[in-house]
Amino acid sequence: MKHLTFFGSAVLGAGLLYFLVPLIFPICQAAHGPAMKCFWTARAEMGVGAAVMSGGLLYSLSADLQRRLGLSLMIGVLAILGGAFPTFLIGVCANEAMLCRAGAQPAWLLTSAFLLISALLNARRLAVVSKPDPLDD
Repeated sequence: MKHLTFFGSAVLGAGLLYFLVPLIFPICQAAHGPAMKCFWTARAEMGVGAAVMSGGLLYSLSADLQRRLGLSLMIGVLAILGGAFPTFLIGVCANEAMLCRAGAQPAWLLTSAFLLISALLNARRLAVVSKPDPLDD
């Protein structure tokens, strides 16, 4: 049970980080031109953060191993999506000196990498634990 609490807490923290990065690193608020990419990327990442936090909460409340396995895989997919928004799906400013590019994009990518690795390791652990023993027939 201790491991489940740790993974659920880590996922909730990562989801909160996705959500708070636009507040920590100011994002361009322009309503026109290429700067609009930063605004929409921030909105998309906040949505990913909300979905990740929901997944972490559901994971913490679930007792079924198969459900936890599915939630871990879902969290992994959300981590991939969280890394795709600031890179090639929407992107950020082309100016490398802007905080959205210098601060927010690396923060989202590091959070995505941590979350993806954690989710895959946890899914692997759950797959091994929930595998039926062939000698139980």
